[in-house]
Amino acid sequence: MSSRVRAALVVLVGAGVLAGMAGGLARVRLDTTVGSFLPSGDPAVRAWQAEQRSFGADPIAVVLTADKPGQLLSGAPLRKEVRLEGELAGLPDTAAVYGPGTTLNEIARSLQGLLASISGDRDALMTRAEVAARKAGKSPSQQAAAGRAAVYRFDLRYGALLARGLKIGLPTLANPNFGPAVLLGPHGQGRSAFR
Repeated sequence: MSSRVRAALVVLVGAGVLAGMAGGLARVRLDTTVGSFLPSGDPAVRAWQAEQRSFGADPIAVVLTADKPGQLLSGAPLRKEVRLEGELAGLPDTAAVYGPGTTLNEIARSLQGLLASISGDRDALMTRAEVAARKAGKSPSQQAAAGRAAVYRFDLRYGALLARGLKIGLPTLANPNFGPAVLLGPHGQGRSAFR
């Protein structure tokens, strides 16, 4: 065999080896997900996959900034945030939207429900006492007095709590003091629960 044939054969074999390597490298896929570092049956992988299904693999964070602490937590800016959060929640493939508007709205609803419950309990207590007095044959003024007496201790207990808790006003997004009082500490820093 001549040296030319031998050289051509070496070049062909080398080209074949290179083509095989290129084909193999083209099939290589890099995987940097959690599943590539842990066994597929690991509880941490299953928890991570469940979170990905619930919230999506690529969460998006929108950061709103202001010149002063609390500036975005009341009035027109807060109403705009609530509207923006609603629009974001309505987008396809959105699993959850969390923001100050949504948080404050939920807290306001909870507090309003609590206030309604306390008010309802007070009214029911007064009504039961008045009905019992009526059944006992008491006069209308005695019935009213029985109702007042029944709620006296209730008012002492809950009245002080409500007066202390409602220094900021009613729990509503329309109240300019509500958002900053709930989300910010005394020095204008975000409360630890909301950071």
